[in-house]
Amino acid sequence: MVEPPEELPAPKYEGGPDPVWGVGVCVVGLFIMASGGAATWHWTFNIGEAILLLGMVVFLGAVVLSWNAQRKLAAAAPTQPAGGIGEAVDVPPVVASGPDDTSA
Repeated sequence: MVEPPEELPAPKYEGGPDPVWGVGVCVVGLFIMASGGAATWHWTFNIGEAILLLGMVVFLGAVVLSWNAQRKLAAAAPTQPAGGIGEAVDVPPVVASGPDDTSA
């Protein structure tokens, strides 16, 4: 009886910042902007806009850091065995045949 090969331990995902924090800050900034705009309080509106932009920066930074961590994790992961997902398959080239085909 053939023993199955031992599985290599998968690298641990250390996580990264959660992008939902940036979305939450954006929502708070949007609420402050709406309140200041409705009451025609220009300084409140401007502060809300700054908070909204800060939330966007936090969101994008979290997405980039998470992407970078996942990319490093994928590079360190063991390769799939034969028949695994993403294995290259030899596909014969498709030859078009039609009225211009003179090989027949």
